[in-house]
Amino acid sequence: MSEEKPRYEDIIGSDNMKGIVAIEDLLKIYPNRYVVTEIVAKRANDLESRLDLPRVDLGDRDLQEVGYVQVAIAEFLSGQIKPKIPDEAFVPRNQFPEDYEKIPSNEI
Repeated sequence: MSEEKPRYEDIIGSDNMKGIVAIEDLLKIYPNRYVVTEIVAKRANDLESRLDLPRVDLGDRDLQEVGYVQVAIAEFLSGQIKPKIPDEAFVPRNQFPEDYEKIPSNEI
């Protein structure tokens, strides 16, 4: 018998399932796009191996993938996952690494 994976609702709470938290909303709080997208993308990939979200085809986007990002964002906002340096996500917008645009927020 395989170990049962936690349900999506149990991770972020049923109230949070009513809407999708967009990475753009997170970036209004944390201006350093590069750091935030790296943190969220890494966590979403980790969650994919541990959670069993329902797969819903949205054409060019898969709701299952969006769900992993939602969980990662919820964890980031609640302080469960943090940048290695506490203020790292608050680096001014003009101090990005040269390659930060290679990770557009709508593709994580």
